[in-house]
Amino acid sequence: MRTLEDYYVEDNEPLRMIARTAGGLGVVALLLAISGVYSVIAFFVALRTNEFGIRVALGARSGDIVRMVLGQALRLAGVGLAVGAVLGVPLLIGLHANFPFTERFDPAVMLPPALLLALTALFAGWVPARKASSIQPSDALRAD
Repeated sequence: MRTLEDYYVEDNEPLRMIARTAGGLGVVALLLAISGVYSVIAFFVALRTNEFGIRVALGARSGDIVRMVLGQALRLAGVGLAVGAVLGVPLLIGLHANFPFTERFDPAVMLPPALLLALTALFAGWVPARKASSIQPSDALRAD
């Protein structure tokens, strides 16, 4: 003799395994997104070293440089979030067709991952932004 809960757990084990696998892949995807945003922003900072040096020489503060680089990181993440939203809504509708107990479209489900990605983009852009803000004008002009 078994309880109804035991039957429920046994029947849903394949679904739980799929959910754990999808969660693990989501963590890997987030780590790849962080490294990708960091790499692109660091590359752009390296290309724009002279520009940052000239801006500092003309009186730009380090906060202005940090804001500019972080803005670029957020624009990059914004494009990814927009593409993810466009592709995510049909995916949620497809999940609802296969799993009727899920919501058809719930923005509250999509909001936390979007905020997490935006925060990680800020984090990934922070290191190159701090490096860009510490550029000395003489060093930047000498490197050219």
